[in-house]
Amino acid sequence: MSTVRRDEIFLDALLSVAAWVLGFVFLYYPMSSTPLVPGIDGPYYIVQVKHLLERGGMKYPDPPLAFYIMALVTILCRDVFTAVELTSSAVTALTALPTYALIKRLSKSKTAAFAAALTVSITPFTIRLASDFMKNSMGLLWLALFLYFNTSYIERGERKFLLGALVSLALTALTHILDYGVAILYAALFFLLTRGDKRKWALPGALAAVISLLAFMLAPFVVGGDVWKGIAFLEELAEGGEVTVIRPDWLALSVGVSASLIVASFYLKDSPLLALLSAASGAVGIILNLPVIPPKWLFRFRLMTVVPLAHGMGVAVAAVRERYRPIVAVLLLALVASMGFEAYRAVRPSIPPPAYAELKTALRVLEAKGLQAVVPDVRLRYWAETIGEVYRNPQEANGPYAIVALKSGRRVPRGVPVFEGRFIIAVVHHTSPWRRKP
Repeated sequence: MSTVRRDEIFLDALLSVAAWVLGFVFLYYPMSSTPLVPGIDGPYYIVQVKHLLERGGMKYPDPPLAFYIMALVTILCRDVFTAVELTSSAVTALTALPTYALIKRLSKSKTAAFAAALTVSITPFTIRLASDFMKNSMGLLWLALFLYFNTSYIERGERKFLLGALVSLALTALTHILDYGVAILYAALFFLLTRGDKRKWALPGALAAVISLLAFMLAPFVVGGDVWKGIAFLEELAEGGEVTVIRPDWLALSVGVSASLIVASFYLKDSPLLALLSAASGAVGIILNLPVIPPKWLFRFRLMTVVPLAHGMGVAVAAVRERYRPIVAVLLLALVASMGFEAYRAVRPSIPPPAYAELKTALRVLEAKGLQAVVPDVRLRYWAETIGEVYRNPQEANGPYAIVALKSGRRVPRGVPVFEGRFIIAVVHHTSPWRRKP
């Protein structure tokens, strides 16, 4: 290997690792600002990992890969709360590496590749994913690897790339259904949009996506039953419903980038594979933000816009003359980062730390009184399950019980209080346990 080639590889490695480190810091900083894991689903990950380590299996059926990685990090750092945050941030930021490799291979520009790689971690979409929907966020890594290997196979037709694409697709499915769905969408679009002799190399990726989907439908337990969420989405989409309103700034960013990618694909005649990626990412960005998607699904779908957005960053920087690329990259990254910093405000736990401390006290009081804890509110129950064994409803309890709830909830249990603090109340009752707040 020549000295020039060795220096080239070293610089690529340095830039991609720098994008990963910067992305990790950007994602981890807001999560580390609270002693509790952020997000509505934050405590769910704690429960799953603790159950996995203590009992050898997960408490709730789910794609397992993310939880096993979190469990391994927990063993290393000995604190499950820190481990969950570190794992989500680090694995998500690792998406920078295959993204850098993909854009560098297709655009031949280090600046464009670095800008795309860093964009993955600093968008408001990723901030929300990594701090709340952690499995979905970690699945971005395997999705990016799939895109790298699949496009490499289309370009070169070498079996090692096809094998990499198949393994990456499987890892994506074992992490999160939405990342897997986007991977299938990209595979289909690559096949439909590829022209000429290269189309035969796009076919295996599309076939693998379809065959894997059929396999997971026949054996849904492999992915924790996640495949049925996709079926439920299609059923709701077929039923139709109201048009969903999206935040104007996020809508402008998503649709603007997607439309620009589609337009750019017609001008990238000297880079057919970059044009293919541009067109496919533009289509994906539009599909993910269609207002006909039911509201509860659209909220999650639009967060995946980070993938076409990162590709759009690479295409935009690569499209200008080489001497202008650094300044264009800095300006565009500053724009995206400013929106990412704004999203920091949403990174917080679903209950404040004093409420969690009070919940611990309440459960200790109930245990001392010989009462089992029934926590019907799922938001509070996940937090309670990080402390000890609780029940969803009175029917599950096998002895005397008290209902535990947030005093700020829409419905407050009525009965004889056995614990009442600033945030938490626990009552025993003999009639209907609930009263609506006035």
